[in-house]
Amino acid sequence: MRAMRSILWSAILGTLGATGCARLLTESRLLRPPPPRSEFSTERLLIFEAGDPDTQAPRRVLAEPAEVISPDGTRLRGWYFSHPQHRRYLMFLHGSLGVMERSERFLGTLCLLLDTNILAIDYRGYGYSEGRASLEALADDALLVYDDLARRASHPDDPVFIFGYSLGSALACHVAAQRDAAGVILLAPFTCADDFCATAGPWWFRAFNRVRPDEPLRRPRQPIDNVRDVREPLLIVHGTEDIVTRVELGRRMRDAAGSKLCRMIEVPGAGHENIRLTAPALARALREFVAEACALRKGHAPPASIGQ
Repeated sequence: MRAMRSILWSAILGTLGATGCARLLTESRLLRPPPPRSEFSTERLLIFEAGDPDTQAPRRVLAEPAEVISPDGTRLRGWYFSHPQHRRYLMFLHGSLGVMERSERFLGTLCLLLDTNILAIDYRGYGYSEGRASLEALADDALLVYDDLARRASHPDDPVFIFGYSLGSALACHVAAQRDAAGVILLAPFTCADDFCATAGPWWFRAFNRVRPDEPLRRPRQPIDNVRDVREPLLIVHGTEDIVTRVELGRRMRDAAGSKLCRMIEVPGAGHENIRLTAPALARALREFVAEACALRKGHAPPASIGQ
């Protein structure tokens, strides 16, 4: 999340040769894995220390290498973060320019914030993972990784959450529409490929240029279609100044959601990459949502719900 100033914006600029033109946003432009900076090691362990969200006392999180093998033999690799007193599990799905080696500290902090173990795997063709990225393959792999995480749970009824950022939000909706998760968190989501291309970028760029998605980007079932089938509690977090995935797209996702418990938090002044989940108000809202979703899953009366 901290790799570049605007995720996907550079991909759109790369489709244009001059102002005043219409070009295609292709799958290869959208899925552009950053080059890896280190080799994957099955023996490498990371230990993070961060302040407890309540007491600020130092807490430790262990991250160990994780690997999921797809049916075609592709090795999908990343990290499994272990909370010392975890209460739940979470799958994290990164953005189109994200890789695990750039997200380690963020995920360690999220692990402590939500009292959860986290499985975070690089998409195929990204970072530590093998293979070649395609939207169809990423969607299949996301289901595979979710199933792997569900098997890691100590009890079948342990809550498993799905957290998707940007491109990962589309994959999160795909998984949630087909699996029974405890809850779904979408950070900077978009509705569909056409809406994304029509709204991304500053106004002056859109005034002189028109970008449209090619057919492979339109072919998969779009996030707005999948979110209608999401019955799990849903939380959407979106920056009001996001010029990559506009906040109005997050609002449309909220309005289309099939969940009876759906919340949206708009972060004033925030863009696509600078939403700080540990900011006190947002951190509190995230924890309240997770607690509410867990209570509903157990059939208990939920605690006071967070505001929209």
